[in-house]
Amino acid sequence: MKLAANLSWLFKEESCLLKRISLAKKAGFKSIELAWPYQYTVSEFKEAVDASSVNVVLINTGPGNKEGDMGLAAVPGREEDFITGLKQAIEYAKAVSCGNIHIMAGNVASGANRAQYRSTMVENLCKAVDLLEDAGLMGNLEPINSHISAPNYFLNLPQEAFSIIDEVEKLTGKQRLVYQCDFFHLQVQHGNITRFLENNISKIGHIQIAQVPGRNEPDTDGELNYNFLFQTLQRLGYEGQIGLEYAPLGATTDGLKWMNHFAQ
Repeated sequence: MKLAANLSWLFKEESCLLKRISLAKKAGFKSIELAWPYQYTVSEFKEAVDASSVNVVLINTGPGNKEGDMGLAAVPGREEDFITGLKQAIEYAKAVSCGNIHIMAGNVASGANRAQYRSTMVENLCKAVDLLEDAGLMGNLEPINSHISAPNYFLNLPQEAFSIIDEVEKLTGKQRLVYQCDFFHLQVQHGNITRFLENNISKIGHIQIAQVPGRNEPDTDGELNYNFLFQTLQRLGYEGQIGLEYAPLGATTDGLKWMNHFAQ
């Protein structure tokens, strides 16, 4: 299994995000992912990555420039801001040879028409795939659960993500969007992860993991049997990256012992 340290969640004993890169390398990681590197310049980000010789496998589009923003892809009236943010993400991704950008959908305003948000997201993504194709990158859509993590987030259900990906591909003829499967969000919102993987493994471009319900290390007490889930991924031939997007119960390195059971 290819395991990537999510530096927005791990090694937070170090306040500087860029310094966490070397900590991940020292802990044995070959790959990392992170949400938002945008508080640093492109050159600062690239210099830190190059110094540690790690692979950056995923970054997110920025949340937006207004309080409460969680992305802009589906937000009506913020189309120009979305494209600006995507271009920024592409610039950072290209600088460190990162192939995937998680395109964040955004929150739905209270009482708003969800259909309008969906229409906005499809229209925005039809423009986005041109930019992604020119840059040689993939855009990832990740449903985030509405029960615990993000009650107002537009994209909650796998079926809606698949539907949007299919519609954009039909409208543009371009395959630049993939499903990002976070086991924590999937279990909370949908459940039945094994059957979901069996039915949809070919559509999944990236996986993230954490235990449920605490969102801690995979080997902590919870609903998910990660020995079985990793065996399922191997059985189904999944060869992509698995991002460790969990909150350590203690020191990050102390919680990494579970990785001894899996090859990176």
